[in-house]
Amino acid sequence: MALSVDVCMSIHDSMATHMRKGGIARSRRGLHIAVSRCLWRRLDTLAVQRRCRKGRSEQMPNGREKALILVFTIAIMMTVACAFLGGVNAQAISAELIGGWQPGPDTYHPSRLIVRFADSVMTTAAATDVVQSLGYSVCKVASFESSARFPSGFRVGIVELPQGESLSTAMATLETAPGVTYVEKDPVCYPDQASVMPNDTFFERLWALHNENLPREYIDPRMEGAPVDDADIDMPEAWELNTGTNEIVIAVIDTGCYIDHPDLVSSIWTNANEIPGNGIDDDGNGFVDDVHGWNFHGWNNSVWNPNERDMYGKLIDSHGTHVAGTIGAAANNTIGITGINWRIKIMPLKFLGPNGGYASDSILALEYAVNNGAALTNNSWGGGGYSQALRDAIEASGILFIAAAGNSGEDNDVTPHYPSSYDCSNVISVAASMQNDKPCDYPGWWGTCYGETSVDLFAPGGYIFSTVPPTSLPPPGEPGVETYAYYYGTSMATPHVSGVAALLIDKYPEMAYYPGSPGHTPGEITVKDAILGSVDRIPALEGKTLTGGRLNANRALSLMCPPVITSAVADPCEGPPPLEVHFSAAAYSFDGDMESVWWEFGDESEPVYDWTAVHIYEEEGVFEATFHVRNKSGLEDAATVVVDVFRPAAIGVEPTVLESALNWGEAETKTISISNAGEGSLHYRIDVEVDGWANEQQGGPDSHGYTWIDSDHPDGPQFEWVDISNVGTELHLKDSDDYVVDLPFDFPFYGDSKTSIRISSEGYFTFGTAGKTSSNTYIPNSKAPNDLIAVMWLNLNPERGGRMYYYGCDEYFIVQWNDCPCSR
Repeated sequence: MALSVDVCMSIHDSMATHMRKGGIARSRRGLHIAVSRCLWRRLDTLAVQRRCRKGRSEQMPNGREKALILVFTIAIMMTVACAFLGGVNAQAISAELIGGWQPGPDTYHPSRLIVRFADSVMTTAAATDVVQSLGYSVCKVASFESSARFPSGFRVGIVELPQGESLSTAMATLETAPGVTYVEKDPVCYPDQASVMPNDTFFERLWALHNENLPREYIDPRMEGAPVDDADIDMPEAWELNTGTNEIVIAVIDTGCYIDHPDLVSSIWTNANEIPGNGIDDDGNGFVDDVHGWNFHGWNNSVWNPNERDMYGKLIDSHGTHVAGTIGAAANNTIGITGINWRIKIMPLKFLGPNGGYASDSILALEYAVNNGAALTNNSWGGGGYSQALRDAIEASGILFIAAAGNSGEDNDVTPHYPSSYDCSNVISVAASMQNDKPCDYPGWWGTCYGETSVDLFAPGGYIFSTVPPTSLPPPGEPGVETYAYYYGTSMATPHVSGVAALLIDKYPEMAYYPGSPGHTPGEITVKDAILGSVDRIPALEGKTLTGGRLNANRALSLMCPPVITSAVADPCEGPPPLEVHFSAAAYSFDGDMESVWWEFGDESEPVYDWTAVHIYEEEGVFEATFHVRNKSGLEDAATVVVDVFRPAAIGVEPTVLESALNWGEAETKTISISNAGEGSLHYRIDVEVDGWANEQQGGPDSHGYTWIDSDHPDGPQFEWVDISNVGTELHLKDSDDYVVDLPFDFPFYGDSKTSIRISSEGYFTFGTAGKTSSNTYIPNSKAPNDLIAVMWLNLNPERGGRMYYYGCDEYFIVQWNDCPCSR
């Protein structure tokens, strides 16, 4: 099972003078997409790599490597600014477009399984005992506190298998163990890349935050058409309401993060209970020297690795660093960019490396985030199959899980993209929009995923400028290096939503995170409600997500959410004219009382401005009555009920019941009169029911001397059931199918000697004659199929279930139908 970070990156200067375009080639490892090399003449629009005096050193990874591919399409251009601030060193980085490959969805850790323990397994020690009793070892256990969904908490273990043991064998063993709820493989995950004005140098490039009269040199070079003013999230207006705080922690579960970046160094979370570099787990949380987060990919405390590169030689940790910059790059420091949060604490939790990462490591990262105070997690990764353990861990976390919708351009309603498609109320799924306020769509390159029910909203994700690591580090002891790049992808859209969510949590500390979260009262607005209810509804986005709109930070922080109608009732909703109908409705608004409520009745009558109304319909027709609400913010909601006014028919039946008791072959004619005393048209149907079949009847003999008897003794013969399912030959017939078998003896039937039998799936057999029918009738009968003995003549379909057998010896031949269902 694979999760992918669909990343599309680009660092671009608009004055390209030459481009050599590559093609598309497939290899056994995946799809290598478009290799383009760009040579740029103007090098005056993008400042890169500045050194900061506030450096930070950290231990380099030295632990085990795991498999998770950082899949992103990168078009990177870093140019050197001609004029720099005093004392700044700069380094040019060449521009090139790099394709990526992505393995298929059925990719798993070769020697690891994820086990969810039953509620009776209350401790890590107990969980370890369960697994060790079967000869396996538990390398890690992730535990989440009790919640409404998991009242006894939620615990999963990551189980390492002995060398040479197959996943299927171990799964079969573990699944039967007491204390185990389920076992699953450990899937691979991938990255999903593709009016307060701060004084930061490159703020003008941040069109996603403020897009008005965008300078030509900052226009997306791959976008078709021109940019649209205000295709942004209104951050300057939102900053008038809140700019963030260092009290809120966001966990970035991703690749690593260059924590020495001058625009990030003040925003990186620090574990106050850990003493750096002493090699001791000071806070006793199971992680040694986890000062700024943890590397679950390499299992060490180094949250970034300057030597870890993808197949093209590009720094893997660029992805997580870029995401972090959008969320919380420092503001008003006269350099670089501005994060959505001017002050924030970013907790880097790395679980993706050059070859991807595993769902089990993302679960451990999520547990770490919860246990160390994160209010939400940003998850710019995904792809691959379904993991029950990851889904349950997300739900058990009790915090917001904001996830990228994916970059394959597919409808997630049809083709789910995990983890963004998990049906958890704390998940927010984010699609990507462009500078023209349309869904990101770059023909021949990439396009955003969407989904009217499975994706929540759009946020800017095309040509996003943010922080990245430098290609080379300064000497030890020197300050960090300031580097930036344009990237594309739903990975870039997701941190915009995460950043706004953090501002909301800071501004409204009593607000629950999502419906059903701890402390939430039904009907009260949540952080998720505020984000989804305040989007800018854009025609090009309608029908593409649940909200049909793009993130708007100002409206979210202002709680400018539309009211919600919870009920609208018409009683009665049908009848003859004049029809008096009583209407009632209920609704709530996040910003307090409603400004106006009213009913419209669909018959050109005057509306009634009240929650309840009584209206009389004088004419026939089907009418749509609509209830409207408008809150103090001027936002509206509406709900429609249908009222059917018609003149009904009045049926008369004489007599009301007809009864006949008939013997086999008898017929009787009776008359029933049906009348209509009403004003409407009458359409009727007569159903005939057989009130019980005759029991213990008999007939014959016929012309050949055969008789028939229904018997359930004691009066009739006693029939003995002989089960042949263990000795007979099983038949595998389809619907309306048959099979010919030679009899082990000659069988006399109606004057002929029969030597073979044709067994039908419809519950009868004939003696070699062709013809099929699923409709039973009386016998004997001259119609085909003939020479027939009907045991249970019905329209059976053994393809839907049940079994069929036959068995023969010198004395008897038996055909058996077991639990075969009907076709309809």
